[in-house]
Amino acid sequence: MLFVPVARLFGVPWPTAIRSALLLGTAGEFALVVVGAAMTGGVLSPDVGQFMMIVAALSMATTPFMMPLGQACAKWVQRRSTGARAPDALAPKQNDMTAHVVIAGFGRVGQTVAQLLTDQKVPYVALDLDAAATYRRRRAGLPVYFGDASRPDVLERLGMDHAAAIVLTLDNPQMTKHAVSAIRERWPDILIYVRARDNSHSGELEELGATGIVPETLESSLALAGQVLHGLGTPMEAVNTLIDRIRDEQYVGIQQPALPDPPLATTQSKSSGQEKS
Repeated sequence: MLFVPVARLFGVPWPTAIRSALLLGTAGEFALVVVGAAMTGGVLSPDVGQFMMIVAALSMATTPFMMPLGQACAKWVQRRSTGARAPDALAPKQNDMTAHVVIAGFGRVGQTVAQLLTDQKVPYVALDLDAAATYRRRRAGLPVYFGDASRPDVLERLGMDHAAAIVLTLDNPQMTKHAVSAIRERWPDILIYVRARDNSHSGELEELGATGIVPETLESSLALAGQVLHGLGTPMEAVNTLIDRIRDEQYVGIQQPALPDPPLATTQSKSSGQEKS
């Protein structure tokens, strides 16, 4: 009970705070070690010690169920919070939007996508499950609304029938898969671009009908490795060739959009050219 308000005080989103509180509330293996040591040292009687070990074991057994329970609790709290503090954060029906992009998940990745779309004058509307953050962004004038991207009725209010594409940047792999499945079933022809956790997750999303998939671990690893190689003296052209080859190998069987060179790689290359000149 104490962890959630403290986490919120430091700006942790509701889903993360509640899930973390429930997971931290269960006992771990170390509890069994401590109880055993207390029994050996005579601090606890055998009866009390055995009872505490049983309680700790039962608590550990509930750990796998804490994550879905935390997600359910977080959604309930967010709905009540949104209704009380920011009724305008709920998406109104978008009747005048067409050929726009729907962004599901407005964290760092979603905001970056929105920034690039804005730069190219591509209209967008976004969804997020963090009620407090959604409220703040709405007050800042951004088209961000509270809602679940796996619910077709919510997406319909964002003009999905006339949207050009949807971008899923959710940080929960299971929620992402559920959203892709629901969206593809309701809108068979919509372009679905997805942020994936890893290659295994990418394969599952591709089977569910995602149009373009970018594994976050692969791309960040390639970007970092590319900068390391370039910093060690490998020509940028050779680095990009190597990265393209690894991409081709890793993305076998997966549909993906054209991907840019690693971040900063081009900048570093330009800087090197300026120094030589």
